[in-house]
Amino acid sequence: MMRWVRWDWLGVCAVFGVLTGTAHHRFWLLSLLLISLLLIVRYRRLLLLSLMVFLTIYGLTTLTNQSISQSLTGDKMVQGRLQGAPVFDGDHITFIFQTVLDQEIIYGNYYVQTLSEKEKLEKALLPGVTCSIRGDFGQASPNRNPYGFNFNDYLQKKSVSGVSDISSISDCQSLALSPMDKVQRIRLKWIDFIQWKLPTPLNGYILALVFGTKDLLPADILSAYQTLGLSHLLTVSGLHVGLLSAFFLYLLKRLGWLRETSYLVFLCAILPCYVLITGNAPSVLRAGLMIAFVLVNELRGRALPPIQVIGLIGAGLLFFSPDILYQLSFQLSFTVTLVILYSWRLLKSMKNRWLLLSSLSGLAQLGALPLILYQFFQFSWLSIFMNLLYVPFICYGLLPISFLFAILSWLPSSVLSLMQAPLFPLIHSSEWLLAQAANWSYSMVTLGRPNGIEQLLLAGSLMVCFRFWEALSRYRMSVLLPYIMTGILIVAHIGLADLMPTGKVVFLDVGQGDSIFIQLPHNGQTILIDTGGQLAIPKEDWQKEKRPFEVGRDVVLNELKGMGITHLDLLVLTHRDVDHIGGAKGIVGHIPIRTIMVSSYFVPSDAEKIWLNRAKQLGTKLIIAKAKERWQVGDARFQILWPAEPTTTSNGTSLVIKGDFGGKSWLFTGDLEAPEEKKVLSLFPDLKVDLLKVGHHGSQTSSSDLFIKSIQPKLAIISVGANNRYGHPNRDVLDRLTKYGIPYLRTDEAGGITIRFDDHRILSVQPTIQK
Repeated sequence: MMRWVRWDWLGVCAVFGVLTGTAHHRFWLLSLLLISLLLIVRYRRLLLLSLMVFLTIYGLTTLTNQSISQSLTGDKMVQGRLQGAPVFDGDHITFIFQTVLDQEIIYGNYYVQTLSEKEKLEKALLPGVTCSIRGDFGQASPNRNPYGFNFNDYLQKKSVSGVSDISSISDCQSLALSPMDKVQRIRLKWIDFIQWKLPTPLNGYILALVFGTKDLLPADILSAYQTLGLSHLLTVSGLHVGLLSAFFLYLLKRLGWLRETSYLVFLCAILPCYVLITGNAPSVLRAGLMIAFVLVNELRGRALPPIQVIGLIGAGLLFFSPDILYQLSFQLSFTVTLVILYSWRLLKSMKNRWLLLSSLSGLAQLGALPLILYQFFQFSWLSIFMNLLYVPFICYGLLPISFLFAILSWLPSSVLSLMQAPLFPLIHSSEWLLAQAANWSYSMVTLGRPNGIEQLLLAGSLMVCFRFWEALSRYRMSVLLPYIMTGILIVAHIGLADLMPTGKVVFLDVGQGDSIFIQLPHNGQTILIDTGGQLAIPKEDWQKEKRPFEVGRDVVLNELKGMGITHLDLLVLTHRDVDHIGGAKGIVGHIPIRTIMVSSYFVPSDAEKIWLNRAKQLGTKLIIAKAKERWQVGDARFQILWPAEPTTTSNGTSLVIKGDFGGKSWLFTGDLEAPEEKKVLSLFPDLKVDLLKVGHHGSQTSSSDLFIKSIQPKLAIISVGANNRYGHPNRDVLDRLTKYGIPYLRTDEAGGITIRFDDHRILSVQPTIQK
């Protein structure tokens, strides 16, 4: 055999092959060159094989990373074959299908019109079914805000060519089904049966822990698990596969089977079936292949080091599915496993069981920290302690119980009811504790998304920390070293932020609405002007989505977290229009707000009073702004220009704020319209600004010729929704800006717009969508 082969190096080369194939970036090629030089020095015979792995996976990745063909764009009727099971969420259905003619993989969106249609489609849309599909085909929308989810990039890395907003689905037929289609249908039938037979919330946990689908778990419970770093417990992973393997091998042994026979039955029947039942999740594939390697090597009487097994498995998975590298479950699964394996010598020396468990929990959390921060921008310091409680509860309690109920679900309901009764108090108690911990505002540490250099520094610091831990392991208190080092890194990150001499103004893309974030230099005062929002459309119960989109929570709050913002010093609500303040309900209570500013003409509705009262209970101060009021923060100065008198429209009472910072004058106008613009000029005849937030999304009723000519802005920003039904921005307004030589940027075209500045000048104007 090739004793010289280091299979872990092949895993590294496979990763570089995928990165280079998707990013097309010289950085990865340069990194591979450096690794190759190291290989030449130590493992000369491995160099050729490593380069072959790299080039093969690079080629496979390049071939699968393609855009939709021009012939399929626009409104088309196609024959499409479903890949996998569709997702039903209220009146919204999403599924992936492959066109029969062009063989292109498409992500489909469809909104059901009636309950009867939904029931019909639930029966018709099964894995492998071929349907006639009419829709508007094209590319997915790019990332519209700096820290938003890049759906187009996500689809391309999953080898999905484009998207289709479907208008009709008809003539569904089950033609030549593949074996995998049949397996998936059996899986769906079992899931549907458990959903029908067993009560909530037990059926939700069974589906999550046994079948790998979280569709029945409440959104707030899933959010709490994620917030506290416990989401891995609800994802079928190596821990679950390991427990299942231990149980079945022990059972076969007790039944008197020979070891060789038990291993072969488990490898050829039980393990493959379980992988298929869970939907081929990356973490299950990794754990299943790892266990298979171990058992096969035991049968052969030879063994590879675990690190090399991981490298070989990683290279194999990436060969068959390069896009799997970008799945968070794959990244977390392999990262945490590698961290534990590299620390195994230290862990083996620990005799105290609780010390071992706490060390394992700490290692897993710290190893995953760079990935967690990149994806979620924050982490909970309680996660280590919550893992100590919930790992035994889930793995030695709910997990075996879930398997038991999944197998015994065919028993009469009366028998199952007796078996279920003792479980509900335990489940409800665990969910109550989970909610209390997740809602405790002091449990979260928000650092924002680290850039590439910060990611490398963080990962390098953690590696150094682990090495120190291993060197000092003979001391009893050394178990605290990783946590102390993490605390030092957090304090250093916050300290560096305070030294940053730059500030920023971010015009967020919230669709048809306004939301503007201001942060002054040196990690200074944070101000949010409006929160965006959308009109709530009344829906019947069957139409309601599990977690409907909420612009305040899903866009504004997400961007604040991405920037590492831990609080708002001031939230300005310009006026009562829902597209300016509707998102406040998704922000209040989720980030500390010190002061909310409204005008004297702001009269909240009953719904708005709920979140305003919630803010007051949390210690937020409410102030009423009046025209000509001023305030100063360091060198930055602000002044209220309007409203000075009542008006007949809500837009006319918009708070208008002038700011002087970054060596420039800024004017934020809300939805100010032409009559009030004239009044502002009469109150401030010498008003001149450098940057203008165009009023009322560029409506024809705002940005009058007199106003634009008088204030003479050097740059205009128009906050407007893409393809909005109002026709904003109006052509006359755009022509007016062009007439006076004023460049402008629109959020419908540029996405979120970030303007960086220091104490004296503008440093950069950066749109999210680059043309």
